[in-house]
Amino acid sequence: MSIHQEGAPHPADLNHLTDILSVAQAELPQQATNITVTLATKFAEGYPGGWGYVIAFTAPPDQLRTTSTNTPSQVATSSKNTIPLAAI
Repeated sequence: MSIHQEGAPHPADLNHLTDILSVAQAELPQQATNITVTLATKFAEGYPGGWGYVIAFTAPPDQLRTTSTNTPSQVATSSKNTIPLAAI
């Protein structure tokens, strides 16, 4: 699977996590673990010329509440959390 998406400013990998988070002015909780970065391929399929990233992680519940309050683009689920970053 490719880690590059046409038009995206950075490859979807952990080496570029800080750069990717800066695109959405987002940050992960301090105790985030199991962090993965992938391409938002379904977003790109729905919006020709669009690009995006999905950052998934786990973190303690108290940090998730703080992060979701401070990061409006975050979507939280009970066991795995994602911050979708996309642009068209």
